[in-house]
Amino acid sequence: MRPAEDQYMSKGEQLAVMAPMDSSAHVVANFPFNQGEKLEEGQQVILRLPNGKEQTGHITSLYVNSQAQGGLVDVISASIESAEPLPIEAIGRPIGVTVDQFRMPSLQKVVERFSEG
Repeated sequence: MRPAEDQYMSKGEQLAVMAPMDSSAHVVANFPFNQGEKLEEGQQVILRLPNGKEQTGHITSLYVNSQAQGGLVDVISASIESAEPLPIEAIGRPIGVTVDQFRMPSLQKVVERFSEG
């Protein structure tokens, strides 16, 4: 990486973002409010990266986001942690998210109990 030459910053312009060494990137996905009842923390997802590759991850938190772009309709925002580190090229780029509704943690617990008995 080369140092920038002959470039200037405007007052208030973001120069860098600092983060703890043990932090990791995450994905924020927005879903229509009426799909919220199908989402659950811990639920498995598939992430489609800008380079076409796929990675797995899981939902770490859910919240109603009335500040999301697109108007007055509330959306459910999901914070998603990838099973593998996200590539640098994916930062700030759109990532496709598919929710695996057949691997919901609560359903998996029922399957495990049934299998044990």
